[in-house]
Order: sequence, then structure tokens, then C-alpha cells
Amino acid sequence: LGLAKDPKVYQRMRISEVFHGRLAMLGIVGCVAPELFFSKGAWFDYSDYDLNRLGLIALQVIAPLEYWRGNGGFSWDGNDGPDRSYPGFDPLGLTNEETKLQEIKNGRLAMTAMLGLEVQSHITGKSPLTNLSEHLSHPLSANLLTGGGSLAMFSTAGQKTDRRPLWFPGGYAPSWLTGQHFGDRGFDPAGLAADPKVFERMRVSEVYHGRLAMLAIVGAVVPDIQGKGAWYEAAQSAGIGVNEVAVFTAAYGIAEVARGLKANSDPTSRYSGFDSLNLTTDYTKEAEIKNGRLALTAMLGLQVQRHVTGVSPLLNLVEHVKHPLVHTIAESVMHQWPVAMF
Repeated sequence: LGLAKDPKVYQRMRISEVFHGRLAMLGIVGCVAPELFFSKGAWFDYSDYDLNRLGLIALQVIAPLEYWRGNGGFSWDGNDGPDRSYPGFDPLGLTNEETKLQEIKNGRLAMTAMLGLEVQSHITGKSPLTNLSEHLSHPLSANLLTGGGSLAMFSTAGQKTDRRPLWFPGGYAPSWLTGQHFGDRGFDPAGLAADPKVFERMRVSEVYHGRLAMLAIVGAVVPDIQGKGAWYEAAQSAGIGVNEVAVFTAAYGIAEVARGLKANSDPTSRYSGFDSLNLTTDYTKEAEIKNGRLALTAMLGLQVQRHVTGVSPLLNLVEHVKHPLVHTIAESVMHQWPVAMF
């Protein structure tokens, strides 16, 4: 993101990283040691004290000290005092370049580990050592993809299916996704489908948005094939303005309100569609939802592709086919967005 371009900002970020890395390393020890050596239980429930209260007390002590340090306290004025860009207490002069590098590396690792412990506690509800023991005992059944918790995609509460293909081979489906609906692969990252009413509304919305996305993909590619320009330039060349969009939105909104009212009074009409010849089958419904999801993903890809490369998808395809090792997604990102990691 180029945050370090400003030397003053860069110096402040370096100091903050060192401080937070040190706190994270202490935090990791404080999370693991009580459970490992003193059998105090998980880090998030072993304390007999109110952690929020302890945090407020610590904040009242640390905040004034940090304010004092930031304004030149501890002789950190950048002149006669210690190096302000690398804070620390080292009266014996033991710090060298190697220890500084090791500290920053281990600090970054500890910050990542602390984030992992927090996420792990919410997903599994168990301590890190318990999770480690279960994983070592059953590495294929106790892992990131099958750990217990409130997130449906990681849930072990559901029954493992025998024949239904799931979104991840060997995974588990939550109890509310039984496979009776088209396109059900046991994938529900946030547990949104646990409420039957919400699930029904989401199913209808997915069908509608999938159909719109399939039409949009055709509308985005066909004009480009005909030589009429990229899809994001079509509105300008076609003379579509704000008035046309407003009229279309109003008309579509009225139709959607009418459909919603009908669906509330007649639940059988929720799976929308015009099929006077009764051509719809289970196979076509399954195919529709799959292709709709693919089209939704493709539309997201077109939008990202436009912002990254600035050219049409067909031109990107032609360039990639000509030079597959040169024109790739990695090259496009590195060229357009000079993020530090690239």
C-alpha cells in the first residue's frame, strides 16, 4: 500500500511493529505456559479475574507512559538519548544486528500466532494444546477444515454424507444442509442457512442473481466479440444515462415488490420462472444453480480484471494465449499495484 513512503510514518511504523511484536511474544507465552505447565486450562478461560478489568487497569498505567515516551520521555529525543527508531533497555550493549533481525521476525510470527489463537478459540472453542493433541491423533479428521465451531463450513455437528458430493472432499455438512435442495454441497461459511426462512429467501435470491449474472456475462462478452469495445464502455457508446437507469430501476423495483408479495401469500411460487411448457426438470434446476454460481464468480472476476489491467477480458485472453508466462495475474497485479510484498 506504499505506507512507508513518508520517512516519518515509516519510522513510527517500525517502532510500533517492534512494540507490538514484543507484546505478542509475551502474549503467546502467557497463553500457552499456564496450560502447559500449570494445568490452568485454556488461555481464554483459566483466569480467576475479570480480564476486561485487568485490561483497563493495565491501560491506565501504560497509556500515560506511552504518551510520555512519545513526547521525549526516557530521554528519547533523538539526540543524546537512545536510538528512538529501535526502542529498548540494553545497558550492557548486548543488542546487535542479528538479535534485532531475530526479534522483528519472531515478533511478526507471534502477532500472526495471536491472531490464530483468537480465531481458533471462536471456531473450535478449545485450547490450542487440545486442538494440537486432537490433530496429532487424527490429522485427517481434526484439522482446519473440520474443526468444531459455530462456522458451518468448519462444523462437525452435521452428519457426514455417504453419496452427496461436498464442497471439500472428506468434509462435513452442517445439520441444516441435508442435500435435499439443488446445488447443496454443505457449504455455509457463516451459518446463515440455519434459519429455514432465511435459507428459503437466500435460495430464491441465489437463483435470481445467478440468472442475472448469466445474462450479464453474455452481455459483457458478445459486444467485445463484435468489436464494439469492452463491456465497461458499452453504456457510454450506447447513450445510456441516469434517466434510463432510473426508469429501469423503478420498473424493476415495482415488479420485484409484486413478486415478493405473491411469494409471501403463495410459498409455492418462490422458485421463480416462466415454464408454460413444463420443460424444467431436476437436472435443469441443478445445472442452472451451478452455472449461476459460476457466472456470479465470473462477473466478480471481470470487475477485478478491469480495475487491475484496464483492458477488456478478450484482450487479456489474447495476450495471455500469446505469452502465457508473461501476461498472468501475478504480472498484472505487480505492474498495476506496487504492493511492497511484490
